[in-house]
Amino acid sequence: MAIEFSCFGCGSRVKVDDSLAGKKAKCPKCAGVLTVPAATTAPVPAPPGGAGTLPLTMAANRQVSGRPCAACAKEIRFGEEIRNCGDCGRSYHQSCWRGGCVAPACPGARKSAPEIPAAGGAPADKGKPCPSCGEPNPFYVTQCRHCGSIVNREAAESLPAVLTAGAESKKALAFAVLGLFCCGFIFGWLAVQKANEANTARTQAGLPKSTVATIALVLGIIDIVGWAAMLVLRQVGRMG
Repeated sequence: MAIEFSCFGCGSRVKVDDSLAGKKAKCPKCAGVLTVPAATTAPVPAPPGGAGTLPLTMAANRQVSGRPCAACAKEIRFGEEIRNCGDCGRSYHQSCWRGGCVAPACPGARKSAPEIPAAGGAPADKGKPCPSCGEPNPFYVTQCRHCGSIVNREAAESLPAVLTAGAESKKALAFAVLGLFCCGFIFGWLAVQKANEANTARTQAGLPKSTVATIALVLGIIDIVGWAAMLVLRQVGRMG
């Protein structure tokens, strides 16, 4: 017996063998990873009365509680925040409503997974798809958040250097602060050296320069120049 259900991501109908119940499967349309519902799960029918009998958003009352969510087929509990389809009246968990009804015959059926707008109204960057499971990941991650596979090999290989750069930046700042109080020539020179090493490592990894390292670099130069000026003034004072 086959199990037919709606993709949680794009809303398309997916049909799989009942032996896959409770297991992971890929949507043939959007390649999203889905959990196949139990074989007993049937398509959620429209409630009696159709649309217009309930508000679009509400806390589940006694009339709605106990119904299966039209997207995930899990029971809607009393008091949960829900979204009702304004066209056919099907009820959803608020998190399961993704811009439209999953019922293909519903006039409000969603055509594709909605995009979350970014700042400025531009479509949000979905990130780089994982080569193993196809799920999107933020550009800065090295491992897939869904299956653990490497999604950015270059970033993964450069990660040790980036971590080392972070440690060098902190050392540089510590040397720079010490140079303000004593041995400015020595600690200032060490701060400049460590800061340059940290920024070079980050630049090679394709990252911007470290703010901490840049501050340490400036303080290191101040240490050296300040202590040099102080020694010159002392020498002038002795000569006078």
